[in-house]
Amino acid sequence: MNLGIIGSDSFSDYHLLKSAIERHFTQLDALILCGSTRTDQLASRYAREKDVQTIIIEPLPGPEAKEILSQRAENIARFADTIIAFWNGDCRIIRYTLHQAALKGVGVIWVDV
Repeated sequence: MNLGIIGSDSFSDYHLLKSAIERHFTQLDALILCGSTRTDQLASRYAREKDVQTIIIEPLPGPEAKEILSQRAENIARFADTIIAFWNGDCRIIRYTLHQAALKGVGVIWVDV
């Protein structure tokens, strides 16, 4: 199971992240992250503690910032079996990522923060 983890940059509750993951998943092969948010730092901590591989989605060189964000969102949705979003509903790129997941038939768990 490859789990994509996304979240608002203001999200900082490690215990909520850990409990949400463990409530829904018993076996993880990898965490799919964009590597640039506080949520990614928390997820990386979880991966180290649980000895789970992390896969960081790096942008391709050259595109504009908006294209980089879209590219990352599409790739997270492409490589994840399920995405868990720690989100307050405001961030457009998280909304776009979840839209991409829906288009690809990827499961989504939304944790309201």
